[in-house]
Amino acid sequence: MTTKKSKLGRAGAPIKEKAYQNRGDVVNVEIKDGVTAIGAYAFCGCVNLESVIIPKSVKEIAPDAFTGCIRLTSVAYDGPACRFEGAAMLSTDGKRLLRWLPAFA
Repeated sequence: MTTKKSKLGRAGAPIKEKAYQNRGDVVNVEIKDGVTAIGAYAFCGCVNLESVIIPKSVKEIAPDAFTGCIRLTSVAYDGPACRFEGAAMLSTDGKRLLRWLPAFA
C-alpha cells in the first residue's frame, strides 16, 4: 500500500496504537474527518512522513504519536488536543511539552 498522499482513519474511531508504525511509505497524510484520536506510537518511526493534516474531530493525540518522524515539517491542526509552537507540540494550556519535532527546529 502506498500512502504518499492518503486519507487515513475511519470516522467515529481512533487511529489505533502503532497503526502505521515504522511505515516507510507514509509521506503526506490527511486524517479523515470524524477520526476521534491518534493513539500512542501511531506514526512512530515513519521516517519519510513530511506532512500531516489533522481534523478538529481529533480530541486526543498521544504524546508519542509522532516519535521518530524526522522529516515531519508540516502539521495542520486547530483542535483541542494540543497546540504547536515551532518545533514544540504542547499541551493545550502550553505548560507541558508533549513532543519535540526535530524537523521543525
